Amino acid sequence: MNIFIYRDGTPHGPYSLEDIRKYIKGGRIVLEDQAWVQESDGHMQVKNLPGLDDGTLDLLVPIPTSASPDGGGPFLSYIGEGGKFFVLNLVNILLTLVTLGIYSFWAKAKVFKFHWNNTILMNEPLDYHATGKELFIGFLKGILIVFPIGVVIWAIATAVEVPALLTFLAYGFILIILPFLAYAKWKFLLARTSWRNVRMSFTGRLGECYALHLKGLFLTGVTLGIYYPWFRAELDRYLIGNTYYGTEGFQYHGRGDELMPKYLVGILLSVLTCGIYSFWMQADLLRYKWNQTSIQGIRFRNTITGGDLLGYMLLMYLMIYATLGIAFPWAIVMFLKMKASRLAMEQTPDMDAIEVAMRDRSASSLGEGLGEAAEALGDLFGG
Repeated sequence: MNIFIYRDGTPHGPYSLEDIRKYIKGGRIVLEDQAWVQESDGHMQVKNLPGLDDGTLDLLVPIPTSASPDGGGPFLSYIGEGGKFFVLNLVNILLTLVTLGIYSFWAKAKVFKFHWNNTILMNEPLDYHATGKELFIGFLKGILIVFPIGVVIWAIATAVEVPALLTFLAYGFILIILPFLAYAKWKFLLARTSWRNVRMSFTGRLGECYALHLKGLFLTGVTLGIYYPWFRAELDRYLIGNTYYGTEGFQYHGRGDELMPKYLVGILLSVLTCGIYSFWMQADLLRYKWNQTSIQGIRFRNTITGGDLLGYMLLMYLMIYATLGIAFPWAIVMFLKMKASRLAMEQTPDMDAIEVAMRDRSASSLGEGLGEAAEALGDLFGG
């Protein structure tokens, strides 16, 4: 049975009944949508499709979550299935082993695409456009940069016969490339992400990223960590404030003086509770970050709690250890569904005001590759 769903007079499809059930569960299709079955003549509402209601239809209808604001801004949903993610991971592992690790870059791209394609906003999925070839070439470029530097560091430390110097120089190198990694990885991720066929982009300058890190790391060290909330706020303002969806930019409104008590209380209570409160601290910081982010003046709203993080993490570990790792894909999918359901927008954005921007061709996979290469080199030298 080939089924088409009509939105604003435009047909989408064809879909099978199984597809329709999955999209109803994920919130992409509602029971009142207009449908047309290719084998029939007339239109009907989705809920009246023959064969759709097999006795479980009420279980398929998505229940509004606490992340959906009253009055109804759009909310995020994740519709990935553990079984499909399991098959994807199984194939990725086998091909990575057969190719002695080379396929891992293609595997990484496929995993990103799986999660992006199953993340839904306003009935439309995200898409991920990076390829394994891109990531592999980025890794090779990273090796060409990192390997000679690693050899020089090792030679210097060996020549002066001071083993601790190797660690010192290695960490110094990491600090030098850290701003570039933050810049390049974010720029590449956004440039390879789209929604409704409109690409995202990042317009921040690398020099500004280095200036922020130099200032932030220096003042954080001098003040024994007190300055970190201000550093975090400035870094988020740089990353989010230079993020664009098409021609529309995001804004970040967070401030260091508002983050400071969150860090103070969070660290203190985490110490007193032997780390248990750290889940509530993470949730508080995540809520603040999203709630201080907006586009077209419309704020995001995140309602995740420490109980969510702790409960789901315990359940995930239980699933993974009890099944000797087999349930890992189901655990990840379950966690992502929870996180997505806690995020919404206060209002629906004006999509007509957003235009497609020129694709950012300056975004390179070098940042991804440099990070992978540095990690591989660290393992090689026993770091």
